[in-house]
Parts: sequence; C-alpha cells; structure tokens
Amino acid sequence: MSETPFVMTEQSRAIALVNTRRNGHSALRDVFLIGYGIPLPETGKRSAVPGMEVLWNGNGQYLVIGHDPGLASDIRAAAGSNASVTEQGDGRVILHLCGTAVRDVLAKLIPIDLHPRSFGPEDTAITTMAHVTVQIWHPDRENGFHLAIPRSYAEYAIAMITEAAREWQAG
Repeated sequence: MSETPFVMTEQSRAIALVNTRRNGHSALRDVFLIGYGIPLPETGKRSAVPGMEVLWNGNGQYLVIGHDPGLASDIRAAAGSNASVTEQGDGRVILHLCGTAVRDVLAKLIPIDLHPRSFGPEDTAITTMAHVTVQIWHPDRENGFHLAIPRSYAEYAIAMITEAAREWQAG
C-alpha cells in the first residue's frame, strides 16, 4: 500500500447497469461467462477480469465497469431480451481512495466493517456515506477502495471525504 496517508482520485470509466429480465438470468450468465470471460457475482460480491468488473447491485442487478466507451451498447446487444441495460457514466462518479489511512477515513463515513477479514477484494456493498447511497468495493488488497457515487452528490461526497481525511493531510 502507498506510504501516503490518503489520496483520492476520480476515475473515468464506462459504467452500465444491467437488470435481468424475467427468466433471463441463465442466459445473461452465459453472455458474461462466454462472451466476456467473467462470471456474474453472487450477492454482495464482485467479479473481475482485466478491463472489466461486475458488481452485484441487487437482486438480478449488476453494475458493470470497464474502459470501453461502448460498454452498455455492447452488453445490450449481447444480452438481447434477457436484460435491460442502461449507460450510467453520466449518472455516477467513481472515486478511488487509497493510502495508509484509507480505512480510518472511511470508518468516519461508512457504517460497515472494512477490515480485511470482513471486507475483501471479492466483496462489494451498497451503503450510505454521509447520507448518500454509495457502492463500495475493494479491487485488491493493496490499492484501496472504489466508491460509485451519484454524480449529483459527487461534490458533496468529495467534501465529506476531504473533511474526514483532514487529520491525515499534509500541511
């Protein structure tokens, strides 16, 4: 992990929300496994391959994050009538938080246990942070956390994170 106590950056990523349609889960699972080489995650989990992450986002719902700007339209074409797919890049911001104090900063804001024994690289959670619904995940054991935040709350969320991190900031 970085020797810096706390760093926050915004990531530019393609984001799609995939909602399974009635009786479409099995076919959607095949679309992701065969077409993208990634399994759909179980409840509270995430799956990842280079260039793509799939986060559980509710019953039959997945947040898919990648680098290809055509992500949502590609998934929509592959899934056909098995899922509804909406592009979310304009609606959500992804923040990357890292550093030696990242868990301490997040502990001030998020009411879940982020200790590595409780919340590992395969986990995701939908929770609140300073009264804003966020999705949090831990991409690996070394590189901090990601937060998906509604874009309309991003400025407020960044201010809350900055305030929570004040004691670890240089200066």
